[in-house]
Amino acid sequence: MNLAKEFKVAVIGDIGVGKTSLLMTQKIQSYEEKFGNGEINYSFEFEINKLPIVLKVWEVDCSESYDEFRPLSYRDTDCFVIVFSYVDKDTLVHAERKWLREVKNNVTDPIVIFVMTKVDLKSDQNSEDITTDKKIVTEDLLESFKSRTESHFLYECSSKQVGDVRLLWNKIAEIICDSKKTKRKRKLSTTEKIKSLFI
Repeated sequence: MNLAKEFKVAVIGDIGVGKTSLLMTQKIQSYEEKFGNGEINYSFEFEINKLPIVLKVWEVDCSESYDEFRPLSYRDTDCFVIVFSYVDKDTLVHAERKWLREVKNNVTDPIVIFVMTKVDLKSDQNSEDITTDKKIVTEDLLESFKSRTESHFLYECSSKQVGDVRLLWNKIAEIICDSKKTKRKRKLSTTEKIKSLFI
């Protein structure tokens, strides 16, 4: 029997982008309009390539008062999920200029996955969540963001669509497994090259 491989995942992003909803919907496999404060730690189980995988996920305190201490909690994190909201383009700006920068400044070669939430509102432009103060993330803004950040992993999701949330977290588990495998191969290749110098 194979023991489950565990990976540590940090979920970060501006307050109000839907991090708690993304996590709680996956946990209870149902959506609620108000989840309250949710939890800090979550455990999601998957089977990837016939192997048991457990994502130990935690919603990081992203308040400004924690800015100085937050990077200390990034140690041993396998993957960072940076969340921003479709209805607030400022959160996209912060995803790059604050959250991605913070991760790269504190972690070597991190696995980073971007998730744009609240995409159900694309079909509801009259929603009270879409205001002149919080302008939406357009396709042009998104493409420009992808180009600047060289984002290989960027997904769109609505926490109201339970099936989509489930698929998203399964995809995150797959990406982590594949990225870890690639890094191991790269490390082994480098080791072999070093050994060859002494033969």
